[in-house]
Amino acid sequence: MTMTPTQIQDRIDERKAATPEATTYQHIKPFASAAEDLIDTVLNEDGRWMFGVQEIDACIRGVGPSELMYVTGRAHSGKTQLVLQSIVNNPNANVIIFTPDEVDALILTKLIGITRGWNAELLEEKVKAEDPDAMDMVRRVASEEFKNLIVIDNTLSFTEMSQAMSEAEDYWGGGADVVVIDFLELLPGEAEHGGVTWKSQTLKRWTKHHEVPVVCLHQASRSSG
Repeated sequence: MTMTPTQIQDRIDERKAATPEATTYQHIKPFASAAEDLIDTVLNEDGRWMFGVQEIDACIRGVGPSELMYVTGRAHSGKTQLVLQSIVNNPNANVIIFTPDEVDALILTKLIGITRGWNAELLEEKVKAEDPDAMDMVRRVASEEFKNLIVIDNTLSFTEMSQAMSEAEDYWGGGADVVVIDFLELLPGEAEHGGVTWKSQTLKRWTKHHEVPVVCLHQASRSSG
């Protein structure tokens, strides 16, 4: 039987009316989606931040977009060293570090220590002596070896951090491969908002909004550590 265009449209409308619309939920989703998340995590490393440390990468398979990882330890236990080593292991990555705790020159000193084996005293001694090779090396490490590294050593609000991310993406001409925050306790937020708990929850929401792997350092106290 040949149907007119009007009859065809009527039939389509009837079928739409007979098919219940899928309910859109704000907070829940079928647990079956976890299966696809798991399979994607195991099979696809694209967009995941790998530390370049076999033991860590084998355990967590990197940090994916919109995932938040905490590196927790006491003061001077090597948290920053671990994260900086991961940056050294990913030389072409676009990295932004929010670090109210340390100035950018100190980050550079630590990167020189990792890549050249120089401690801070030796580096300072050579620069004070105006050693041309040493000063050339310092400039080369910053401008060439870590040209895609951006260090923001001011205390920013979450809104300002988002603005900084936009600026970084414009500077790189692409997105960030990882965001490092050093450290959780220095993020904006007052004690009356719930302290560390409030900051952690806000950071998690911020991470999901930007869809980028985020590695945040958290300094444990002696009791909690």
